[in-house]
Amino acid sequence: MLSRVANSVYWMNRYIERAENVSRFIDVNLNLTLDLGDSMREQWGPLVDTTGDRAVFEKRFGPPARETVWEFLTFDKENPNSIVSCFPAPRERMPGRSARSFPPKCGRSSTRRT
Repeated sequence: MLSRVANSVYWMNRYIERAENVSRFIDVNLNLTLDLGDSMREQWGPLVDTTGDRAVFEKRFGPPARETVWEFLTFDKENPNSIVSCFPAPRERMPGRSARSFPPKCGRSSTRRT
């Protein structure tokens, strides 16, 4: 039992760490682009290279641009290395829990008024 819990915690941490690293890559690159201006247009392609998904990216989006790289690395559910794709994985690996046992939007209160 203890080894299963340790294994689950280990993999949960790996997925969270992956999401954190991708978000830092994007943050640093954005700040660099803002500081250096238009001379850094080619800077977004290497971000896709770090995930090893360059061929998949170019097939779907063409040449790398800021907006398409953001979309691919943050919100693209078809990209297993995107930030959004990293978060369901830890919930599914928790011991004694299934993804169905969590509410669809864990971070939001169900009693929130609009």
